[in-house]
Amino acid sequence: MLRESAIESKVCEIAKRNGWLTFKFVSPAHRGVPDRIFIREGQIVFIEFKAPGKKPTKLQAHTKIGRAHV
Repeated sequence: MLRESAIESKVCEIAKRNGWLTFKFVSPAHRGVPDRIFIREGQIVFIEFKAPGKKPTKLQAHTKIGRAHV
């Protein structure tokens, strides 16, 4: 079974090859934030990674960030 960290590493590797900036999102004061932020050409994507078969916590599922058009 794949670990969440292995999935996250592979996605970041592919993203960087395709011109995305990747940042680990760490917010000690706020639980439930996504794992990573990806930025490229004015687009910002937030991703919460999960190992196969794992589900987001109630807080993670509740903290959904919508699409913003600027």
